[in-house]
Amino acid sequence: MNTSQIAELFGYAGAFIGIIMFIPQAYDIWKTKNTKGISLLSFLLMTLGCIFWITYGILTSSFPVLIVNIVLITLGSYIILMKLKYK
Repeated sequence: MNTSQIAELFGYAGAFIGIIMFIPQAYDIWKTKNTKGISLLSFLLMTLGCIFWITYGILTSSFPVLIVNIVLITLGSYIILMKLKYK
């Protein structure tokens, strides 16, 4: 296995963990409708960061970066919408 294949594996592992880390939060909000402990500013900034990472992933053809940030922007947007809805 060469260095670029190893790097690719680490990229996919990071993408997988990045996706998993937001699922419990989104599920908890869906289940309880409680967003009191959620920082709207943090999720807005995270979503903005994902937009930049998606752009980077497109420009560098980095599939792991694209995958994780497309899913994170989806989960982050859901959390933002629920935060606004259940304020």
